Amino acid sequence: MAEKKRNLKKRKKLKKRKQKRKINGTIVSLILVLLILIALILLLRPETVPGEKVLIPILSDAHVTEVVDGDTFVIENGEYVRLIGVDTPESYEESYEEAKIYLENLILDKDIKLISDLEDRDRYGRLLRYAYVQVEDKLIFVNSNLVLEGYAGVFFVDPNVLYRDTIEKAYENCLRVRGEECGSI
Repeated sequence: MAEKKRNLKKRKKLKKRKQKRKINGTIVSLILVLLILIALILLLRPETVPGEKVLIPILSDAHVTEVVDGDTFVIENGEYVRLIGVDTPESYEESYEEAKIYLENLILDKDIKLISDLEDRDRYGRLLRYAYVQVEDKLIFVNSNLVLEGYAGVFFVDPNVLYRDTIEKAYENCLRVRGEECGSI
């Protein structure tokens, strides 16, 4: 009887240890993802000339509550966010619905990471941001993904060019795969 109680206690302890390891593993994974994002931000920032503004990107969390079109959405605090470096069709243009639906499927009702560039807002008062979303075990760069999948063209307005090379490479890859359909699905 005493042996059974000891075995039961051992099993409970082992079970608790496994649960703690699982929780610790999840925490470590999240910390690694954040560190990778920070490293990417630091490695991919543009070189500066003496006297030029230095970019210190701001990383923030947000929850998407509405998708306005293929490159604009609303977050939980009511702010409109315009994705930097991409341009999707307007409501009166062909492929507008496809681009909007694609973005909805990618980020609507999901938590995302937002990264700033040199300018905080555009002339309409929208936040200008790059966005990342976790889909299963992958962290997806939303701006680049819209271009890669053919739903957006490349559109940069200086000085907001932090990820210009990455997004332009996505466009080149899209051209290789889709040809002329890039930016106009």
